[in-house]
Amino acid sequence: MAQQNKLARTLVLFTAIFAVLIVLLIMINRITANSPENIMTDMAPPVEGQPLYGDPEAKVNIIVFSDYLCPACKVWHEHIFPRLKAGYVEDGTANIVHINTLFHGEQSLLASLASEAAWAQDQEGFWAFHDALYDHQPAEHSETAWVTAELLLEIAESVPSLSAAQLIEDVLQQTFLPEVEEDMRLVRDYQIQYTPSVMVNNVLLADPFDYDELVNVIERALTEESS
Repeated sequence: MAQQNKLARTLVLFTAIFAVLIVLLIMINRITANSPENIMTDMAPPVEGQPLYGDPEAKVNIIVFSDYLCPACKVWHEHIFPRLKAGYVEDGTANIVHINTLFHGEQSLLASLASEAAWAQDQEGFWAFHDALYDHQPAEHSETAWVTAELLLEIAESVPSLSAAQLIEDVLQQTFLPEVEEDMRLVRDYQIQYTPSVMVNNVLLADPFDYDELVNVIERALTEESS
């Protein structure tokens, strides 16, 4: 009798464990099914004329759709950009391309016009200006506009290779509005929904902050280019 009771308890225990495993498998499947996936487009965005860091002839273009008003873009620039720079850009394997993505109205437009003006003057100066714009982004959300002509002038004056007077004139005259409009055409064409969005050649990453996946996609692109 005791033996039968022990056997019965064992069967109940195994049945319970089996049921828990089934539930776990169902939950994992649901999570996997709901996880966003990378999107492969028919072709990579054209990068000619765009602000580019690294070797223009590199096999891999890492294209970043970003907005200077976007807090997440600042985080990406501070934490992911340096790792890509050290791991892939400095040795000429990849380059990083900036695409202005105007999701925050008039301030986004001002910042984008200024960045295009900086790029037209001096490519190295552009990246110093780019860094400084993100550095000036407020730590907390503010209803007060922080991208102003005065701030852009101040930043431009801090970059020796830039003519601050010329940059501000270009901003006020909207000299580089066609370049900004071209950026927004790319935003629409590639159905960019949020910033930052990152593409590796023709692959739009589901999570631009997943560095391991970013590396995987870069490595696959390098393999494809070599085959």
